[in-house]
Amino acid sequence: MICIQETKLNTLSNEKCYRLWGDNNIDWIHKETEGGAKGILIMWYKNIFVYERHSKGVPAVIGQHKENNVSIIVVNVYSSCHLKDKVGMWDEIVTVPAETNKRY
Repeated sequence: MICIQETKLNTLSNEKCYRLWGDNNIDWIHKETEGGAKGILIMWYKNIFVYERHSKGVPAVIGQHKENNVSIIVVNVYSSCHLKDKVGMWDEIVTVPAETNKRY
């Protein structure tokens, strides 16, 4: 799995992600951000990580490690410099497991 911040891209395609990773056995999510940063990307091997869903707010991917059948949440943290915004982001991160209706 790889997490990239500030992709500088408004949109991504499968082809761009395949070239970046060097393989087409991957899946990915891309979240556009506000301001000049433009984009947070999470990519993973489909034969290792079984994607279930991603969170609506912070860039988080929820799924299972295929070999060990272990639940995994990967969060790509990219935070504001302002304390109020950071606190809001962490409040949102702690709700991600509750969104799945599973214990992690």
